[in-house]
Amino acid sequence: MKTGGDICNKTQTVLSLNDFPYYFDEGIEHWVVWKLGDDISTSEIEKGKMEILREAGYSNMKLINDTSVFLHWLNPPKLQSLPDVDHIHILFRRLAVNHS
Repeated sequence: MKTGGDICNKTQTVLSLNDFPYYFDEGIEHWVVWKLGDDISTSEIEKGKMEILREAGYSNMKLINDTSVFLHWLNPPKLQSLPDVDHIHILFRRLAVNHS
């Protein structure tokens, strides 16, 4: 994007609950990490998972690698709602007992 003759090369990353979540069982939250201006890195996915855990009241950040708590994926290009904005879907299942 050009602004006053200068080129804006800033990237912006945002984590949000999906406004149009897929249908999942009760207790599963559908989040999305959006990134404008570049591809999402593995560390940004991990940061997103840590933020979800913090918002849910968990302090055990090792849960980001627990597949019974998290699942993430990138849709193939034909299925992406906004193909020009990189985004990763993250599913979060709250544990019955808070393992903080």
